[in-house]
Amino acid sequence: MLSVSARQNAPIGALTHVAKGKYIARWKLKSPPVDTDCRKQMQMSCYSPTEIRTAYGINSILNAGYIGTGETIVIIDSFGSPDPEKDLHQFDTDYNLPDPPSFKVLSPLGTVKFDASNTDQLGWAQETNLDIQWAHAMAPGASIVLLTSPVSETQGVQGLPDF
Repeated sequence: MLSVSARQNAPIGALTHVAKGKYIARWKLKSPPVDTDCRKQMQMSCYSPTEIRTAYGINSILNAGYIGTGETIVIIDSFGSPDPEKDLHQFDTDYNLPDPPSFKVLSPLGTVKFDASNTDQLGWAQETNLDIQWAHAMAPGASIVLLTSPVSETQGVQGLPDF
């Protein structure tokens, strides 16, 4: 897990907003991060939507117009993220992707107040944004529904059975 650091500039790429003025990662860039930036600042790899699409071999499908139009991707994550729609919009802007046709966050089991000092919630905020951003990058024409649970999910044991 990455440590939280004070936000210095506008968010770039797949950043996770965790509290006012704080993000999972801090970028001092004017464009989306490239792998060398991530390795230098976070000691981990990062890839663009184009690189992930190539790795999964879906460029021909997307180029043929099958981009998820008319479909809905449902993502289930614990706790969610403080501002996933804003973070997705920033990701889309940075990587020149359209916003999804629809984005909804539903919490049918209730929510808990986000606590930026809770490492479990921080980890889930990061996971939530990664799930949303990469699902959208793979099917940019699909709508997205995020279902959140108020408990930390572990292998479908807590939270998921209640859904």
